[in-house]
Amino acid sequence: MKKFILFCLLFIFPLNFILTGCTPINLYESTEKILTPGNNSIPIEGKWKITRSIIPGNVNKSKLEVDKLIGKTAEFSRSMAVVGDEVCKNPRYKVKVVNSNSYFVYQYKLRASDIGLKSDKVQIISVFNDNNLFYSFVKDKDNHIMLYVDGIFYCLNKISDKGDFVQDDDADSTINNKLTNDSKVLKTGILLGLRYTKSSKYDIPGASEKEQTETDYRTLWISSNNKSINDVYETNDLFVPRKNGFWKVGVKREVTSQYVQDNLFAYPVETQPLTKALPWDDGNGFLAKTILFVGNDYVSTEWNGSGYIQSTDKSWRTDALKVLPIDNLNVTNGIKLTDLIGPTGKDVMKESSENIYNSQNNQIKSTIEKTAREDSFAMVRRNGHWVLRGRLNSINDSPNSPYVDFNITTSPTSKFVTYDELQVPWSAVKKAIPDAVDAYTSPNKDIALIIAKDTLYIYTLTNNELSKAPVKKYKLNPGESVVMAEWVLGSYVGKWQQSFERNDIDKLDPN
Repeated sequence: MKKFILFCLLFIFPLNFILTGCTPINLYESTEKILTPGNNSIPIEGKWKITRSIIPGNVNKSKLEVDKLIGKTAEFSRSMAVVGDEVCKNPRYKVKVVNSNSYFVYQYKLRASDIGLKSDKVQIISVFNDNNLFYSFVKDKDNHIMLYVDGIFYCLNKISDKGDFVQDDDADSTINNKLTNDSKVLKTGILLGLRYTKSSKYDIPGASEKEQTETDYRTLWISSNNKSINDVYETNDLFVPRKNGFWKVGVKREVTSQYVQDNLFAYPVETQPLTKALPWDDGNGFLAKTILFVGNDYVSTEWNGSGYIQSTDKSWRTDALKVLPIDNLNVTNGIKLTDLIGPTGKDVMKESSENIYNSQNNQIKSTIEKTAREDSFAMVRRNGHWVLRGRLNSINDSPNSPYVDFNITTSPTSKFVTYDELQVPWSAVKKAIPDAVDAYTSPNKDIALIIAKDTLYIYTLTNNELSKAPVKKYKLNPGESVVMAEWVLGSYVGKWQQSFERNDIDKLDPN
């Protein structure tokens, strides 16, 4: 059986709210508790059999592919959780009671009734070790649970109150032998999301430079076994790991005779995109949306645009930073910093923005806000780390009015990013590649990625030192930058690769 380590895939809880404007709304009416291995109450204890699958109407899967899990078993105890041939030792169980309709709409883009659930409330049981999720289950009645895998819901029926592995001493020795053998292979993988600028495919007379270019996105899959780099592949858009599977995230530009508008989209990879922005029916303009960072649950963006409102005979412009929930990218207002880091967010934002305001000359002070709004921030990269950046916006709509960006004096929490360590000094990165603009090192401390202006360099790491030369390097688009870096370790690397390969992918040729 296989043991896997899932690193940086999830934040262990379902999203508890969406945001309309800036006000959190509790969708799930949830209660929550953690059951530790020493707690005798395990909500799904026992042995279960996978009996059938439910394929949502918006999922394109072959029956042969789906039926691979049918007939396999799962079991859960204090010492071990097993699903098919995958094992989680020393599990913890997290339980939420949620509103079934709201939960499935915002987590899976379907109604609970679409998969046969009739209860108004269901339990969501997540099984994890430390901070690494194993699987999540939906429990609607005592002897029936459901498992979500790659767009498919599997029904499990209980066949015994106790599994075969009730105590550690009773565990099959072949499992322990397999776990030991797997641990000898150092496996690392990363989904690297990239943003680049390209020329627009249309011509607008008199349009600005920004209107004649647009951003595009792609994702690289890079993996290694014992520091040996495997073939590198790419796919279009951002391939984002989330707690309910992999999603595609990106931007699509819409062009009419009245407006040019970038629309953000996000949807599970097994489904079809549903995002469609509302058309402009009062005036004209241009609105570009740029993705700066993508995490498991949030997208950090910058909006730039200007236009004219016919009904009020007024012009408008925006140069805004906004953080949006992936589950609801159609909201126009960003979430507040306090929603992510707690009550201190308001004070941190006030202090950071007023410090930068006081350092400006009087001419600039007269054109910008004195204190930044709580939703005026984003995640950006700086010297090998993700940092929070705020913005003092202009207080008028004139085309040349300035805004001022500033660093927010607090670190991003795990709601944004769960791994952001650079195992080598930035000075060592610059010594190896003088024109380096960014760098990433794996949690396994075995490989490093260095981003230059037009090249990606891959190094191995030994004792937190870079190899003397890159083991591979790949051509990048000029000015291409990273907006996502999600690491995965252990034998789960293969599972991520299988999911990635189900997309339209291309193999990259090294330089």
